Amino acid sequence: MLTDATAAATAPHNVIALDAQLLDVSAAAAYVQETVGVPLSPTDLESDVCAGRGPVHRKWGRQRLFRRSDLTDWAVARLSAPIHPRRSG
Repeated sequence: MLTDATAAATAPHNVIALDAQLLDVSAAAAYVQETVGVPLSPTDLESDVCAGRGPVHRKWGRQRLFRRSDLTDWAVARLSAPIHPRRSG
């Protein structure tokens, strides 16, 4: 019998961990809004994905599925560096 560590070490690299819940487009947009704090509608997310600007995703049939870590990485990468207001004087 394989232990969890042995099974993880011998599993193919592209296998998603069983405890990693995949989110559909609506849930993914809501997740980005809640965790990163930026407005994102499911329509905007779908548009970005179709245009090649979206986060890494997987497909199950026609449905796009997203991992939380991929969404967070994508959203944070889109944020600009801090912008400091110019001081007049």
